[in-house]
Amino acid sequence: MSNHKIFNVEHYLVSIEYEGNVTRLWDVYIASNGEEYYGKAEMVNDKGGMNFIPWLQLENKDVNLLDELLPILKKAY
Repeated sequence: MSNHKIFNVEHYLVSIEYEGNVTRLWDVYIASNGEEYYGKAEMVNDKGGMNFIPWLQLENKDVNLLDELLPILKKAY
């Protein structure tokens, strides 16, 4: 018998403005299973490559889960 979990995943397109008046679009994914939450993100960079934020467990239940990822995205570019 296998143990497995199935997560519901929500997808968001998030626009973030960086220094130098540069705006980048991130594909952000939030996965949930009861009280267990994970988030990841990806973006096409200037060179046509990808910037990735791998699946991270989200801990802060006091804020919107997307808000927990925003500071990470702001540092990742």
